[in-house]
Amino acid sequence: MKILTIDTSTPVEVVAVVDGDRLLHVSERRVERGHAERLMEAVATVLREAGVALSDLDGIAVAVGPGRFSGLRVGLATAKGLAVSIGLPVWPVSTTEALATSAAARDGLILSAVDARKGEVYCALFEAKGEGRERLSEDAALEPQKAARMALSAANGRMVQPIGSGASEYAREFKAILGDGLSVPESSVDVSNPVALAVLATRAADEGEAPELDGLEPVYLRGI
Repeated sequence: MKILTIDTSTPVEVVAVVDGDRLLHVSERRVERGHAERLMEAVATVLREAGVALSDLDGIAVAVGPGRFSGLRVGLATAKGLAVSIGLPVWPVSTTEALATSAAARDGLILSAVDARKGEVYCALFEAKGEGRERLSEDAALEPQKAARMALSAANGRMVQPIGSGASEYAREFKAILGDGLSVPESSVDVSNPVALAVLATRAADEGEAPELDGLEPVYLRGI
């Protein structure tokens, strides 16, 4: 399946075209404000560089949060607009699940943590067994220390791998609480891998029809 992926849930906007498990082309840029101004330009660029027309796509995978309010709103609105224009399905993908799927295959726990500013992270806990990921907690906005204690409590002797921009921002706090139970990623994973979004969208497609566009909403864990 050829899938356009859009992730605007963090300050790093990632737009890509994925075919199966192959990344055909990706655009990454840091955007503190103004996702709307250049997102369609990024979409046009990755399609052109991948040699794929909109009509060649099988669908769109879009990260729906938790994450930054304005980014989520623009990303989802863009996905919906493209879908309506050509009749494509849109699969909403959890930002924390996409991050967990992006992490290296290493048994243990994965703490997906997106920097939420204001001294908090948007986070969720997943159990990793090889390539498999099982969600252990719902998304929540927590202080990093609380997120680390949640992971430590669930670990039961297993290693915990924190990933995401929140893990990078609060590395010291996570280390202080997790101690020897901290599993450091081989390389930082501050944003989700586009292939992970496409994989999760493909799994959703295999399970049934894509949701109605009118029912798609971003995941906001707090106000603007």
